[in-house]
Amino acid sequence: MNKNDKKMNLAFAFSLTSGLLILSNSIIFFLMRIFFVIPTYHEETYHWHMMSEMMSYFWFGGWGWLFLAIGIVSGMVVLISSFMLRSKQEESLIWGIIIITFSTLSIFSMGGFLFGLIFGILGGMLAVVEI
Repeated sequence: MNKNDKKMNLAFAFSLTSGLLILSNSIIFFLMRIFFVIPTYHEETYHWHMMSEMMSYFWFGGWGWLFLAIGIVSGMVVLISSFMLRSKQEESLIWGIIIITFSTLSIFSMGGFLFGLIFGILGGMLAVVEI
């Protein structure tokens, strides 16, 4: 096993872990939206909970579905790209850039518990950089 194979295996492992974390984070967020109804701010009522009104509106109000969709799409693209990186190593530059882009985009859906974002950037950088 040469040095390039080890690097590609490590890039694949980081990218695969990133995709799984981003996707699982989005699925958990989806389940929270379905099963846990968190009230948002209305003019007549005022509520107290862990999040402020702004975060409550963005995550559980109108913007929450957009953030959820971004997370699911990002997780799936990173997962598919990691497998494509594994099978087509000669196109590692393209797949690495896609992995970095969609891992960074996942920050809108909490970045796969933040570790998904970090692992995706590391895996994509390993795929892009030629040593």
